[in-house]
Amino acid sequence: MTTTSSTTTTGSSSINSILGVGSGIDTGALVSQLISAQFDTKTQALSTQNDKLTAQISAISALKSGINTFSTSLNTLLAGGTLQTQPVSSNTGILTAKALPGASIGNLTSEVEVQQLASSQLVTSQQFASKTSTLGTGTLTFTFGAASWTGDTMSGFAADSARTPVTLDITSGNNTLAGIAQAINGANMGVTATVVTSTTGATLSIKGPSGEAQAFRIDATETSTGDAGLSSLAYNPDSASLSLSRKAQDAILVVDGVSAHRATNSITDLIPGMQLDLAKAEVGTKVTLNPSRPTDAISQAVNDFVGAYNELKSLLAADTDPKTGALNNDPAVRAMSQQLATLTSTQLLATAPAGAPKTLAEIGVRTNRDGTLSLDSDKLTAALANYPDAVEQMFNPQQTVDSPFLTVTSKQGATAAGVYQISNVVARQPGQSASGTIAGMAGLPVGDILSASRASAAAGLSLKVTGDVASATVSIDLGIGQMMANLADSITDPDTGLGASNDRYTRQQSDLADQQDKLSTDSAAMRDRLTQQFATMDSRVAAYKATQSFLEQQIKVWTNSNN
Repeated sequence: MTTTSSTTTTGSSSINSILGVGSGIDTGALVSQLISAQFDTKTQALSTQNDKLTAQISAISALKSGINTFSTSLNTLLAGGTLQTQPVSSNTGILTAKALPGASIGNLTSEVEVQQLASSQLVTSQQFASKTSTLGTGTLTFTFGAASWTGDTMSGFAADSARTPVTLDITSGNNTLAGIAQAINGANMGVTATVVTSTTGATLSIKGPSGEAQAFRIDATETSTGDAGLSSLAYNPDSASLSLSRKAQDAILVVDGVSAHRATNSITDLIPGMQLDLAKAEVGTKVTLNPSRPTDAISQAVNDFVGAYNELKSLLAADTDPKTGALNNDPAVRAMSQQLATLTSTQLLATAPAGAPKTLAEIGVRTNRDGTLSLDSDKLTAALANYPDAVEQMFNPQQTVDSPFLTVTSKQGATAAGVYQISNVVARQPGQSASGTIAGMAGLPVGDILSASRASAAAGLSLKVTGDVASATVSIDLGIGQMMANLADSITDPDTGLGASNDRYTRQQSDLADQQDKLSTDSAAMRDRLTQQFATMDSRVAAYKATQSFLEQQIKVWTNSNN
């Protein structure tokens, strides 16, 4: 196929170089003029269409990037916690604190005394020659529970009946110090083992989870002995071959006069909406926690939001200009404009005190006649002064339930904003999962988790049930971050939004490329055909001229002979 095309092109070029020799007409130029008359208008039209489609694809891409960047940047800002009231510790050397996502702690103050830090049990072996030293074979059994101590010696142990002891088989294939550490870590029982080496030898270190109820005992059963039998790793009230470096104990705190024990030093279930991170125990020292409202940060965030929106609106206005806009007739872009227009009037809070703001318009974000936004700073300042919790909640949406026996476990944004009724909830029983009704439809139970039906208005909502509940109410806030995320998803939707427009323009451009290829092929074919035709005509004209010249010479001969 390639050879034929090359031959044809070479032949046409050769013929074209001698065209006009017989007729005296510049047939090469004539062929070009005829091709131009036939195809130039079509070629120009396709080129213009292609330029338009390129501009439309570029504009769609810029709008998608703009709305996605707007949403992502906003949610990154919200995730940083700078727009949420944070607790301030009077002594960060003893404890620090931070607000949990969605929590409202603007009116919360507490006094905390840290009397003891939580710790995990840590025991170490005698020193061995190296990590490859063998310790014999048999079994090591780990049992978990609460230990009692006499000084640093385990004097008693109460096993946790809810946890099954873990027995490790130690064979000739894993009875080195390193092999036993690997077997302990591979059991995934919450205990970690490390071989610490030095210039004088190797030591096995074994550490459990933190908390008083996470103590462990180790019982060894030997079938053979090595450098030191497995009994050298036993640790229980009857045999303490390992050395105790640290006991398993709870953190002990006094919060507003009430003593509390927790298994870890990072505590999220003691003060509502707050995480405490304990650093040091200091009996008798009381640490105060007071809220610090992010008033200035919220004001700046609202200003930045208005500025970012107006930049996007400016880009949209240029693309939809009736005369010069690349997307002035695009249905998805028109829908985008309509959706953005509802932004300031969208309700962000499911519930709020009477008179409290629930929309951006109610905190001073106004829509101008040209569709851009502006900020009434006085109105925002008044809203922050009179309803600080409601304004903050717009940036830190909440998921709340008014029953102590129900906890929302689904992620923020999994359920549409609104207020949902919960009824006839029965807690999990032996052999039977929790049950109940969510938003008028039977919930889907798995153990103690009750989830809303996919056909329910509350689809995506999951609740942890710890007790029977006759009726309760769940409130889900939308929040400005989720509103923008939903808006971005809708605007860029691949089936109905900007994604669909991008696909449509891309397909049209692909079809246009096929038309341009066909036009180029047709043009080349016509040039070859005309070139061949004019070559034939030229050779015939040359023959006619030769005949004419011969006849003229004969006539002259005849005329001269008659004279």
